[in-house]
Amino acid sequence: MLPRSLLPLCLVACAAAPRPPPPAPAWFDKLPESRESLYFSGSASAAPSPERARELAFQKAMSALVTFVGARVRSDFNSFEREQNGVHEQSVDLVVEVAGEEQTLRGVRLKDSATLESGAGWDGYALIEWPKREREAVMAAAQARAQRALELYRQAEQARRSGDLGSALEGLKNTLDLLGASRAPLPLPDPELSSTETLRAAALSLRDRVESERAAKKKRCALGLRCLRDGAASPCRSEHLAAFEGSITEAGLALAPGPIGAQSIAAILEGGGQSLGPGLESVGCVVAVELSSETLGKVGPFFYARGSGRLAIFDVESRQIRKTAQAKPDKVGHISEDQVAEKGYQQAEKALAPELARALR
Repeated sequence: MLPRSLLPLCLVACAAAPRPPPPAPAWFDKLPESRESLYFSGSASAAPSPERARELAFQKAMSALVTFVGARVRSDFNSFEREQNGVHEQSVDLVVEVAGEEQTLRGVRLKDSATLESGAGWDGYALIEWPKREREAVMAAAQARAQRALELYRQAEQARRSGDLGSALEGLKNTLDLLGASRAPLPLPDPELSSTETLRAAALSLRDRVESERAAKKKRCALGLRCLRDGAASPCRSEHLAAFEGSITEAGLALAPGPIGAQSIAAILEGGGQSLGPGLESVGCVVAVELSSETLGKVGPFFYARGSGRLAIFDVESRQIRKTAQAKPDKVGHISEDQVAEKGYQQAEKALAPELARALR
């Protein structure tokens, strides 16, 4: 028996001892097992009311289900409640994103719940049930979407190899859109890209490389020049070519090496250019220039000609003519028949070279 002097101390210590928390339901620590259903649980503590404790526990159980599926919630869930045979039932439809696609998780049911009063408020527990057939349907759709993402990635690789960087970037964007934001990996039948996570990493890496290549490509321009004398092809002097090359560099662009074929020049000047010659897929634009001289005849000692010209800037990525310009016909004269033709070229060059530099800036 305790001495009377120690009794007050015992009473204080016993009164201050914290009340142990109530035990959780048995299904919370060990989830039920079933051939038809999957189970997920959630808990909450120190809630201000039993209703709030149950609600928070239910939300955490739903979060566990969403994480298991590898999904991301896209909207609030729709909850349906009913009484059947004296038993309260609650079922849920939840819209989520799985592998980039919106899907509805159907048939989720509140299997059981419990609320217990604790020293700090109310603790809540919730157990939800989801049919396995619903999960299989969701995952089958996600797997098909992942397979399509793989196909688009391979197409983007091929587009890059062929120099079509715009199509490559579009394909990579669609690949990543299909994969979505989910980080739950799905298997893929590919020896190099065996899951959606490796596919996502590869797509992001390739996108960065293609964007860098595209930026460099846009800063390169190819040039083609042809001279026509009375409608027939004639050699162009190097001074004319140098003048237009200077316009390209003046605009801050790099000049692509190598001559442009006559067929490509003609196609661009006539508004085409969709099928370019080899090597032109590595540039951002192609400039086609034509200088023309038409002999008018001889009056006294002088020969007269009419000089004119035109140019077109072809955007390789869009396969469109970006800009056209013309040098108005200008009558020139010279005592030499050959020199009068050259003078006609010079007049057209003086009009077109500055126009090219302005158009490319």
